[in-house]
Amino acid sequence: MNVMMKSTLRNLRWFCCGVGLLVLAACAGPGGGSRAPAEMMGVSIVSVGHIGGMVGIPDFYVNGSWGGNSTGWGGGGKTTCCVSLPKIPQPTLVTVKWKTCDISHIEFVNDRAVDPNSECKSEWHEASVPVHFTVPPGDSFGLNIHFLPGNKVEAWLSNKGLGEADYPGPKYSSGPAPDYAKEE
Repeated sequence: MNVMMKSTLRNLRWFCCGVGLLVLAACAGPGGGSRAPAEMMGVSIVSVGHIGGMVGIPDFYVNGSWGGNSTGWGGGGKTTCCVSLPKIPQPTLVTVKWKTCDISHIEFVNDRAVDPNSECKSEWHEASVPVHFTVPPGDSFGLNIHFLPGNKVEAWLSNKGLGEADYPGPKYSSGPAPDYAKEE
């Protein structure tokens, strides 16, 4: 390889490195690469149902971030990522949007629908609720979203597990599931 070709390849490498650095800097933006402002942090989302049996929550969102799904009774074992919350606890509202799927009208025999074409009755709900901070987000197990009777919802941030006796939010759903509680 001649000297001129080596020089051209060296210049091309430096040019590509420069372009790459410019692209990375543009993606990082003024916040240093974080998608949330410096005073915010990402917190995982956990859900638990308190609304009863024969219903599920196939989809829910917190501030537009998909939170997963939940049973109508119990849950709380899985987390999804993430919703941005202030690093220092302060009055904060989150908007929770969720879909309920009621199957109480479907007849079942041996855990199978008699009519295989029957469908659940679905309905969307939305509420803006305060976050109950008991610890800063960095010290928590995540944002616990509680789906309550009457299409109500609560958001709790704690370092206590959902089933612990001193968990500050709604007590964990246990025992046989009651009928679906649409209204309180």
